[in-house]
Amino acid sequence: MLLLFIDNMNEISEGDKDELDALACNIIISSRLGEMDNFKTVRVNELPKELCEELYKKIRCNKGACDNKVISKIVEKTDYLTIVVELLAKIAK
Repeated sequence: MLLLFIDNMNEISEGDKDELDALACNIIISSRLGEMDNFKTVRVNELPKELCEELYKKIRCNKGACDNKVISKIVEKTDYLTIVVELLAKIAK
């Protein structure tokens, strides 16, 4: 079975919905839209602050020391968006 991922779908027309419905596959759509007709909505919340800090440290700090206060401020500024935490940690690496 084919699985189709559509990331950041912020608008969808009735024609688009019909085309997606006609596909013979499972579809996962990420979106900031609310409910969409004909689709099951599963809300995914951001990671808790502690897990975001752990993610940042895992990518950035390796065996070196990291300043926990700085990491906490960085994570807060990202609004706990996992992809942003990950990108900032990789940039800082």
